[in-house]
Amino acid sequence: SSRTRAAMAARGPDGEGEWRSPGGEVALGHRRLAVLDLSPAGCLVDKRMISLRAGERVLIKLRGLRYLPATVSWIDEGEAGLTFEQPLYRPVFDHLKRTLAHRPES
Repeated sequence: SSRTRAAMAARGPDGEGEWRSPGGEVALGHRRLAVLDLSPAGCLVDKRMISLRAGERVLIKLRGLRYLPATVSWIDEGEAGLTFEQPLYRPVFDHLKRTLAHRPES
């Protein structure tokens, strides 16, 4: 809901959206997270102001890829470790790391 997305507003960079099914039975909301580190097996995200629990299943969207199912492996203060359901293909991982390394600071 828009109220839920508003509650998540302080957790990461700008970017949000909502999708509703044509009949309105299903609604999905999202807000962009900051990926702090990446490995083929998962990623570290800034989770300040997010309600996440260890063991929770989530979908994460990395630039240029489809949504990837992941599990919250651990939470510590403002960070969370996510483990991808399927590891990233090594050439895809290498490309993403190069892209992240050359991204300008916000």
